[in-house]
Amino acid sequence: MSQEESPALERRVADWLQSAGYPLEMTVARRMKEVFPRVQQSEFYPHAEGGLSREIDVVATAQRNLDGRILRVAFPVECKVSKDKPWLVFTDSSISLAASARITQRAASWLGKKFLRAVAERAPHVGEAGLFRAPRRPGYSVTRAFESSSDKSYQALMAVTNAAAGLARGLEGSVVTAVYFPLVVIDGPLFEVHLGESNQIIVERVEGASLIWRNPGLGTPHTIVHIATLAGLEDLAASARETADILLKQSAILAAAVGRPSGRQPHDPEIES
Repeated sequence: MSQEESPALERRVADWLQSAGYPLEMTVARRMKEVFPRVQQSEFYPHAEGGLSREIDVVATAQRNLDGRILRVAFPVECKVSKDKPWLVFTDSSISLAASARITQRAASWLGKKFLRAVAERAPHVGEAGLFRAPRRPGYSVTRAFESSSDKSYQALMAVTNAAAGLARGLEGSVVTAVYFPLVVIDGPLFEVHLGESNQIIVERVEGASLIWRNPGLGTPHTIVHIATLAGLEDLAASARETADILLKQSAILAAAVGRPSGRQPHDPEIES
C-alpha cells in the first residue's frame, strides 16, 4: 500500500467507525469511568431466548462488601447514533407511579428484589432521589421521527431491558444483592412530545427523559428506562452515581432484608466503590 493510500483508508475506517457508533460507546464509557470504579464495554449477558449470550454496549458498576454481604448497583447502557432521525418521547403529566413502585419496579437479582422491597418499606424517601425521582412529565412511548421501517428506538429499549433482566438472571442463586438501571444514550436530538391545554401538539427539545414503559420485560408492571443525549450524559452519569451511593448506604436495611451472609462466594471479585 502506498503512503498516499494509507491516509485515505484511515479516513474511510474512521468514517465507518463513526457511522457504526463505536466512538459514542467509547465516549459513554469514558464518562462513566469518571464516576464509577468499574466500567465494562461490550459486556455479555444470558438472553432468555434459547440461553444465548447477547451483548450490551456499556455496564457501569458500583459495589460494596457490607459485613460479608455483596451489594451491587449497576447501569447497563445502550448507545445509539441517530443524528438525522430525532428520538421522540411521548409524555403525559397525568402518569404517576408511587415512590414505592419507583423503587421496587427495577431489574434485580432475587436478593436484590428483597432488598428493594425493604428499602421501599423502611426508607421511602429514597423514591425522591437520584434516578428514583418522579419526572415532571413521564414518558410512556418512544419513536424515531422520519422512520420508515423498523423502529430502532424500540429495538434499543428492548436491548437494554433484556440486558438488565439478563444480568439479574445471571445471578440466580448467587449471594450478590444486585440492582440494575437500564439507560440509553443517543448521539442525536431528543424531543419531548405532549398535548397542550388546547390539545395542540407541543414539541420541545430536551437532553434527557424518563420512560415509564408498560412493558413487563423486567417481570414488573412497568419498565423504567432513563434516556439522555450526549449533552445530557454528564447529568445522567451524576444521577446514576447518586442513585448507587444512596443504595450502597443502606447497610442496615440490606442486613435485615437478606439475613446473615451464607459464606458462599459471589460470582465476581469484590469491587470497592
